[in-house]
Amino acid sequence: MIRGRDAEAFLQGYTTCDLTRLDHVPALLGAICNIHGKVETTMIVSRITPSATLESETESQPAANETSLLLRMHRDSVKAVESFLAKYIVFSKAKMTDVSDNWHCYGTFQQQAISDTVDISIAAMANRREIWSRQPLAATGSLNTWLTEDIKAGILWIKPDTSDTYLPQSLDLDRLEGIDFDKGCYLGQEIIARVHFLGDTKKRLFTGSSDAPLDLHTKLSFENKTIGSILAAVQAEKGYFLLAQINSASSQIDVTAGDIHVTFARIG
Repeated sequence: MIRGRDAEAFLQGYTTCDLTRLDHVPALLGAICNIHGKVETTMIVSRITPSATLESETESQPAANETSLLLRMHRDSVKAVESFLAKYIVFSKAKMTDVSDNWHCYGTFQQQAISDTVDISIAAMANRREIWSRQPLAATGSLNTWLTEDIKAGILWIKPDTSDTYLPQSLDLDRLEGIDFDKGCYLGQEIIARVHFLGDTKKRLFTGSSDAPLDLHTKLSFENKTIGSILAAVQAEKGYFLLAQINSASSQIDVTAGDIHVTFARIG
């Protein structure tokens, strides 16, 4: 969580999405990048009401001019991102806090609202929503079902072992409305904008399925040349759903992953 008078102005300088859009939408998909335009983390960010930020009943209410922004990312990335932003936030009237142990994140395909929660919807999730809650909720269903839908949509949650590696366009964040090319300067923006306006994004996300499991980062080959790798995989009722980054202009391509042949289709 980033909270304080300068919270939004600070984070605006480090995200690919335009936080002013939170005036009109409940949440935004985006990324925090380094100076080279490589993604440190993918995230969902939302403004939350002052009462929802309280850690306890005895904690004082935030000041009227304070903003509270809650960032949702892969939990393994929280400490690394906190460390990355710490060297910049010291110049702002804002405070950054790891609240991972105080919030629960749920996914739902249903449309009814749940009281005392933060209701999160983004265009990339289509008819799905996330529910952020300070209290545990009764939940049913399989996490793999939700992760399969993320893969189908092309939503990739960056972890420490994949940070500092990909441009946001090569993770399809431009297609998923996770990059705003009109918002102005932010860290890495010059490189990201140059790639966009020169139109030279060659690596894109593809989905595929396999009857056999494939490890993350498995190299994918076409005509004896490595053209991509597996970025995410989830076990479904029948086989495995795969998300890969592939350097190809084709809408569909047959590749080799070790001894396994897999057909991948470009998302979108």
